[in-house]
Amino acid sequence: MRSDSLAQSSPTLSESAIQVPVALGVLDTALCLNWLQTPNDPQTPPPDLTTSPEFMPLARQVFANGQPVRQTIELAGAMHAHRLDLILTPMLGTAGETTGVFVGVLDLTETRRVEQARRESENQFRLMFDLATVGMAVIEPSTRRVLRVNQRLCRILGYEADELLGMSFLDLTYPEDRQHDRRRFRRAVLQLDTDYFTEKRYVRKDGTVVWALVNATFIRDPNGYPVRAVAAIIDITDRREAERRKDEFLAVLGHELRNPMAPIRHAVEILQALGVNGDPRVNWAIKVLDRQTAHMGRLLDDLLDVSRIVQGRIELETVELQVRELLQQAADGVRALMDEHRHRFVCRLPPSAWRVLGDPVRLSQILLNILVNAANYTPPRGEIRLESRIEGESVLIEVRDNGQGMTAEQLDSLFGLFTRGPHACDTASGGLGLGLAIARRLTELHGGSLDARSEGLGRGTELCLRLPILTGAPPSSLNKRLDAPAASPSGEKPQVLVVDDDPDVVDALAMLLEILGYPVAVARSGPEALELARQQCPRVALLDIGLPGMDGLEIARRLRAQYPDPECLKLVALTGLGHEEARERSLAAGFDEHLVKPLGRQALLALLESVEQ
Repeated sequence: MRSDSLAQSSPTLSESAIQVPVALGVLDTALCLNWLQTPNDPQTPPPDLTTSPEFMPLARQVFANGQPVRQTIELAGAMHAHRLDLILTPMLGTAGETTGVFVGVLDLTETRRVEQARRESENQFRLMFDLATVGMAVIEPSTRRVLRVNQRLCRILGYEADELLGMSFLDLTYPEDRQHDRRRFRRAVLQLDTDYFTEKRYVRKDGTVVWALVNATFIRDPNGYPVRAVAAIIDITDRREAERRKDEFLAVLGHELRNPMAPIRHAVEILQALGVNGDPRVNWAIKVLDRQTAHMGRLLDDLLDVSRIVQGRIELETVELQVRELLQQAADGVRALMDEHRHRFVCRLPPSAWRVLGDPVRLSQILLNILVNAANYTPPRGEIRLESRIEGESVLIEVRDNGQGMTAEQLDSLFGLFTRGPHACDTASGGLGLGLAIARRLTELHGGSLDARSEGLGRGTELCLRLPILTGAPPSSLNKRLDAPAASPSGEKPQVLVVDDDPDVVDALAMLLEILGYPVAVARSGPEALELARQQCPRVALLDIGLPGMDGLEIARRLRAQYPDPECLKLVALTGLGHEEARERSLAAGFDEHLVKPLGRQALLALLESVEQ
């Protein structure tokens, strides 16, 4: 086929004209091109090389010198230029003369497009990497060696880029964090975790410590082996410092709130131990004080670590409970609120035989959150019903109201954190939108479920609380009266030393112990405590930590060193500080136990009975 014929068959080069990756042909001495291999698609003609001003001069050159030529040429297309790799090889006759030229054409257009896209992608990555507002690093996964860093990471770690290159991120990690960090990174490498995401500490060049949030993603080969890791590092030192100050503030606040609560709690227990009789209203008031001080004490525990609920770190103190008594207490707790809203509140109590295993304070918290929510989102003079029934192996507790109701979208987000209804009937009581989220999580910790139903706006809402029901054993009471502990075989009860600088706290606890039959010595300072311990050799010492001058930790250390038989002395820290760091300091100072104020009578008796045994 002659070149002019090719031109006629393809007057204009279209996009489809050079979709073929390879075309082969022979150019004879008359400069006529005959194609040996053309596209499989008959609608796609071979490339028209005659449109290139470079083709014929190259062909004549090969005919003239008999040397092969390889050159990249451009062909103009309808949409854009096409790049071709042109290979011209002489065909020699018997006498060594050039009898033709073998023509090979490779279309590089797609290859060039891919390479250009790759270069653009690399440039974009380089730009994003270098200008990122967070620290960035490229890491060799097997050694965790740093291959590339941006300036933000250099500022975080205090090194120049050249200094960081070749260093290992493990070496930069704070020594106490290395073991945990090594384990987390290995799990991510082995794809046991989705990626590497952690909070850790790094040691800067100047020796200071910086907290960082690190997220690394792995680039893997076709077999899944990681060949590179790209890490983003955010400096969270300021956030961690703010969290430390928050925890410190909450610890102090909890301590200050627990101190006045302790004598109130002990005063209630004194009244219970004395067995006040007569007016039923007095007995009712004592029970309410007992329940609510216990409830406040537990809520203060949450105050010391508000993230426990979100992270599922709430610890339950489970006992066997009557469902009837739970509902009765919940109803009593919200009756004043219902009256304030002028609601018609109907509570139908179940048989006494229905029992569940749960934490009484947490279950009360669940029910109160549900009932308070119903009261706040029901218009005045509405109706709220608290009922229960058995369904399979669960007890179903239902709270129904005829309030504003909810759409399907609102139901989907009802149990989210900080989710509030759009129009609380009492906006002053709307809360932060945490109550139902906490209630559902606490319910799940009890092995139950909490769900909501509504037929739409204006048609009320129903919340359904399901808890596993117990069968067999007799029920126990939420407010079962505790008798004084049985005397030891010898008839003597252990001497107790109470040390606290707050007169109300120490006097109330001492009076309660005396009513329960225990000999008590009271000290209001460290030196006085050491002297009483030397004189009376108590078996149990209940020490406050935050004493002026010589604190409880120092008293404990000296008692351990000076007591005639340290194994016979049980040292108990009784303090308003309940966070983990305070517990660790107490145990390190020689305390046997670390208990938090206010100490309930049940816990106090269990402690003393363990000494008697």
